[in-house]
Amino acid sequence: MRGNWDINQGNGYTLHLEVEHQDPDGFFGGRINIHGKAGYHAIDDAKATDTEFTFKMGNGRYTGRFDEWGRLTGITYDEAHPQSQSTWHAGKTFGQLVMA
Repeated sequence: MRGNWDINQGNGYTLHLEVEHQDPDGFFGGRINIHGKAGYHAIDDAKATDTEFTFKMGNGRYTGRFDEWGRLTGITYDEAHPQSQSTWHAGKTFGQLVMA
């Protein structure tokens, strides 16, 4: 997860993530910039496993899954207004899953 990469939302927004660290249990941290907007937001309550991915930014909760080819897709919603949702996908692929 470490490094700089983008999340492209179905509603047209792009988030630029700067993941600075990840511990052995999958918890990670860093910051996010919403493309076209000034400033950064902290990545909160964030964890990635071999198959799942989640983090929070403000009231927005992002949850996703990795497919077997390392593509990451998901949904985001406003925790205060859960009916406000958008799909998203990562602008890069991650390692392929090893299927036993």
